[in-house]
Amino acid sequence: MYYFTNLTGMKKLLILTAIFLLSMGSFNLTKSAAPTPDIIVVNYCGTNMLVDLVLKNDDVVGIVELYNDAENLTVKITSTVEDFPLSDLKVYVGSFENFPYNKPGNSKWGHFPYKFSFSEDTYQHVLSIPLSELDAKVIVSVKVEMDERRGHGEGQHHGEGQHQSCWAHGKEFNKNGNFAMYFEYDIRECEEE
Repeated sequence: MYYFTNLTGMKKLLILTAIFLLSMGSFNLTKSAAPTPDIIVVNYCGTNMLVDLVLKNDDVVGIVELYNDAENLTVKITSTVEDFPLSDLKVYVGSFENFPYNKPGNSKWGHFPYKFSFSEDTYQHVLSIPLSELDAKVIVSVKVEMDERRGHGEGQHHGEGQHQSCWAHGKEFNKNGNFAMYFEYDIRECEEE
């Protein structure tokens, strides 16, 4: 109160006016002229899982995110390298026993059940798989082909016009075979509301 008594009359009047206006509700400090953006909320069960998308030399070129709700498992694949969009995508989600591989133990990614090709600059793809088609514990194998955009990226990460194969980081199927990898995902239990 000592501070208030030492103010000049004009400053006291300004402070009292501001207090009065705030108390009357005619002065709203929280109003904004900009529209509020839509917020998309993903209600998934438990925690999500993030796995690096790597080249054979372990350079990270993207991320694979997995999460499930009560009905679906979502696999989101994202390229994080500028000018290296996704061009071809093959995904296996299922049991280890049903994984497609040949006699030497190399993965047969051409037999993966989820296949996508992209002609435009696609940096992210989202796949949704019904939980009714899956066991409680699955293995996931993600193979991505990336083609550098022509005419862009000179002096960039891998040079102009290159084609890159990468996998979601995990355990190798065959240490002496191809570069194929997989990781495990436990379907998360949903809390009842």
